[in-house]
Amino acid sequence: MAASLASKVAIITGAGGGLGKAIATAFIAAGARTVLVDINKANLDTTVAELGEKAHAVQANVAAPESVQNIIDETIKRFGTVDVLVNNAGVMDNFAPVGDVDLKIWDKVIAVNLTGPMLLSRAAIKHFLSKDTPGGVIVNIGSTASLRGNCAGAAYTTSKHALVGLTKNTAAAYHKKNIRCNIICPGAMMNTNIKDAFTNGTHAENQQLALLTMAMQPNVSELPDMANVAVYLASDTSKTLNGAVIAADGGWSAF
Repeated sequence: MAASLASKVAIITGAGGGLGKAIATAFIAAGARTVLVDINKANLDTTVAELGEKAHAVQANVAAPESVQNIIDETIKRFGTVDVLVNNAGVMDNFAPVGDVDLKIWDKVIAVNLTGPMLLSRAAIKHFLSKDTPGGVIVNIGSTASLRGNCAGAAYTTSKHALVGLTKNTAAAYHKKNIRCNIICPGAMMNTNIKDAFTNGTHAENQQLALLTMAMQPNVSELPDMANVAVYLASDTSKTLNGAVIAADGGWSAF
């Protein structure tokens, strides 16, 4: 039986393109009404126009506390509630190991990849708990770098490892409140915008080390396949999963 999101309202961050857009597309196909959040207004408007009336755009910086409550409020104003939060927005680092970390890059990566999910989860959970029947679902998007140490630089790896901790703590703290939180750890994917992170160059030696981990990679995932994992985790079909770390990487982490 296909997972259904009929009657669900979902917030999806980083939804102007790439994986976020694919998740929004899959959620709508499964019956959800969606609020797409992105910092890039042009990309966001284009995507929402493509997806139709079940998609609503909110331009926001997920790492800005003053923006986060507005995302929740706009969703409730448009669709009446929030049932699902997908913390997908993320930025890559330049592969620098800790000895060469640029503090500005560190701060940006931690802000978007970790502080943003915390802020949105905090706001969403307050709404989940306020419902007549409390409950909700959070799906965090991690990475192979959530599980390994040499897939990226120190900043990105730290942020994605920490997101696993946030996921597990959230799952444990609210498991009796009908609130679930799981994390997907994708491997390499086609048609993402990761190349945008490298416009100012990369740390060549550490990037080469990361590339060595790809030598035995058995599969590069298509975005719709990864989006279907998010649909499953957001649906009632996965109600037994809470605090789960899903390595959706085509077997990469098995090597």
